This record gives sequence, C-alpha cells and structure tokens, in this order.
Amino acid sequence: MARVKVNYETFKGWQTCIAKVRKFGDLPKNAQDYVRAVERLVNVPVKWVGVGPKREAIITLYVEFMKFSTTASQTETMYWPLSENSMALTHP
Repeated sequence: MARVKVNYETFKGWQTCIAKVRKFGDLPKNAQDYVRAVERLVNVPVKWVGVGPKREAIITLYVEFMKFSTTASQTETMYWPLSENSMALTHP
C-alpha cells in the first residue's frame, strides 16, 4: 500500500433536479460528462443511470443485443447503445 499512488479527478456538479429526466441527452452536460468519465475509467459501459429513488427513475443507455457462448461455461453479452436522446425503457 505504501507504493500506491492516488489519482484524483474532479468534476463540475449541477444544480438542476434530474429526477424526471428520462433521456441521457436531457441530463445536464456535467452529469453526462461524469457518466462518460466513469465508463472511461472502468472501461465498461454504464448501462443504466439512476436519477431518483423510484423504480422508473432510470435512464437506459444500452440494451442487451445478443448473447452468445464463447465456451461451454462462458457467455458473452453484446450491448447496443441507445442514442443520446432515446427514451428510457420503462418498468411496468
């Protein structure tokens, strides 16, 4: 642990309420930048963004496109990105 170097990245925040936002393109630019930075840092696409406490308060960025087996015990999933202004999938 003594040799660990910590890299801090700071991001600008936003003051607007995002609880009713259902499209990624409607999020404040700083919120969009934050999500894209998380994707870049972990090298994994962010599939959903929660914007509030309710079940339907989710923006879907990627939908499952196809599953295929790579070996007998492994399955890979491909995701299809929704456009920045796509409607989020809603839950019943």
